Amino acid sequence: MAKVFLTILDGWGVREEQEWNAIAHADTKNFDYLNKEYPLTSLTACGEAVGLPDGQMGNSEVGHLNIGAGRVVETGLYRINQAIKLGEFEHLENVQKVFEGLKSNLHVMILASRGGVHSHISHLYAFLEVAKASGVKPFVHLFGDGRDVAPKQFLTDLEEIEEKIKESGAVLASISGRYYAMDRDKNWDRLEKVLKVLVKDGELVSFKDAREYVNSEYEKGTTDEFIIPAISEEYLSSGELNGGDVVVFLNFRPDRAKQISHLLVPSEKLYSYKSELTPKNLSLYTMVDYEGVSATGVFFPAIKLENTLGEVINSVGKAQLRAAESEKYPHVTYFFDGGVEKKFERTDRVIVPSPKVGTYDKAPEMSIHQLYEEIESKVKTTDYDLVVVNLANPDMVGHSGDFEATVKACSAVDLVLGKIYQLTKEKGYTLVVMADHGNADIMRDEKGEPHTAHTLSPVPFIVCNKEVVLKNGGKLGDVSPTILELLSIEKPAEMTGESLLLAN
Repeated sequence: MAKVFLTILDGWGVREEQEWNAIAHADTKNFDYLNKEYPLTSLTACGEAVGLPDGQMGNSEVGHLNIGAGRVVETGLYRINQAIKLGEFEHLENVQKVFEGLKSNLHVMILASRGGVHSHISHLYAFLEVAKASGVKPFVHLFGDGRDVAPKQFLTDLEEIEEKIKESGAVLASISGRYYAMDRDKNWDRLEKVLKVLVKDGELVSFKDAREYVNSEYEKGTTDEFIIPAISEEYLSSGELNGGDVVVFLNFRPDRAKQISHLLVPSEKLYSYKSELTPKNLSLYTMVDYEGVSATGVFFPAIKLENTLGEVINSVGKAQLRAAESEKYPHVTYFFDGGVEKKFERTDRVIVPSPKVGTYDKAPEMSIHQLYEEIESKVKTTDYDLVVVNLANPDMVGHSGDFEATVKACSAVDLVLGKIYQLTKEKGYTLVVMADHGNADIMRDEKGEPHTAHTLSPVPFIVCNKEVVLKNGGKLGDVSPTILELLSIEKPAEMTGESLLLAN
């Protein structure tokens, strides 16, 4: 009986140039061996091939969605951009509901970035135009990026952002780094610092001039991601987040939006954590569905994806294992299964807590060795038909911009990849090795500054079976059809991706 072991090396892009390429400088003897001995091709993991605008870098959410769906998935970024372009955004039912009979304060939160991974600043501009037309002056809460864009891009963008806010009559209320506002690993102390600013609790850092404040953070060695949550003097004197207010969150990627949303509108089904500062009876509107979050309305409801890989495997009675560190656990479950939280029969899950460090350059091996031990134990005691594993290090450490740490991260991944290869040989699996997007392959930009964002590089795709022949190139949406062919399972009609296997 055929079995497949899919290993996703998160952030492992293919780039021939070796300069500032952490993968090229790492000890990758196991990856190199597989590359040499088995069929290999490369896949496009960005732009229109994964449902993003042309030239837009891929990311882990989009990557796992496309991989698991077996088709090109139209992303939130693409849908939102199209709605704005066609003049449909302001007419969306829940956008209109925000302003209908509004008698309380309106607050808007967004990652102020052009990265297009979690948000895009143009979406704030579109919303502010609707607010202006409705005669409403919202309080705007900005989160610094510095991760999906250059580490100090925020200061450059602030001039335009402030101008747009001023033109609309809105108020710039607060600034926080995403490290605090967009945590996804249950570091509630970080999020509480942001909530304190929103509700004006205790002694707060304040600013009169936003650009001066951001520049002062730079002078301390702080980048956009880590900007200390601070409140504007205007918001301090005239604004507040009160019970009954309306909050709009314009980020379109759920995983880093859920926890701050939970602090605003708690849901015991989502997290058990409770904050004493949470105002009562807030209304929260979100750009997309943050599954589990108690939103009043969603601007762009999820498009249901039928017959994802996990669903097909389950429908034919086969067993699965999904495994990852906590940082990437949603990707091998929620995103891989089409953006819904579902646990199939005959499916086991392994989640290993990622290290509690400020940034992963402090622990480049992360929890990869503990993760492998858990996987090995499961695979040696249970006969799975499909194993899906995410190795997070190249992406998570790559985001730090620390070249040497990322080299160590890639070496650690290669070491575990070698162990996985031996395990798959022992237990009779066909090992499939790939990545979801690039990151560690470019660690410096054209100016010689740390490059912390994803890349447009293609990603590897290796099938450890010498009897197969692979097509020359493909896309992430072709992976599930390939796996189904390896498992001798018929591809459903909904999977429009094509198998990468050539007929012998």
